[in-house]
Amino acid sequence: MPGDVYIQMFDPDRHLSALVSILLELQSSDEPYPLLPAGEVATVDSLEAWLQRTAAEVDWVATRDGRVLGYVRVTDPQDYLVTHGSDIGMNINRRDHAEVVKLFVAPREHGAGVGRRLLETAVRHIEASGRRPVLAVLDASQGALGFYSAVGLAEVGSFDGEQGLNHVLTSAGTSNVRLEENQ
Repeated sequence: MPGDVYIQMFDPDRHLSALVSILLELQSSDEPYPLLPAGEVATVDSLEAWLQRTAAEVDWVATRDGRVLGYVRVTDPQDYLVTHGSDIGMNINRRDHAEVVKLFVAPREHGAGVGRRLLETAVRHIEASGRRPVLAVLDASQGALGFYSAVGLAEVGSFDGEQGLNHVLTSAGTSNVRLEENQ
């Protein structure tokens, strides 16, 4: 029987290499993640750069028996969300919202509750600071959209972005997010 899953603060020296390996695995899946800009190739260097591209407020990894299983980052809402918030009738701002970005889990752990635990950690952190979680998911990421819907995040609108249609999701509070079920 596998050990417990632990959520801990991300340490680049200890975790970056394992996360890049997970991202390389995800690149060969039916829904590659991350969806890189046209012409950009997934290499160790490009994925390390992608992971570090957005400044983190805080980020965590999930581990089991010392093995890295997944990752999530919380940031201030990115400019594209702040800008397009009004397009969907929502005043997304850095005082009232925090963005969940770069949530991913090793393919062998899909369906095992690891993503749910990472998201729960991020949402609780955001709500403890008096803000609401917000995230944008590309239309090409149907698996991610299904996951977020299953845990109770609701789509509040969509907008066209550089890489296609972005679905904006949020919650009204933990009472609306079913994060602790089926872990």
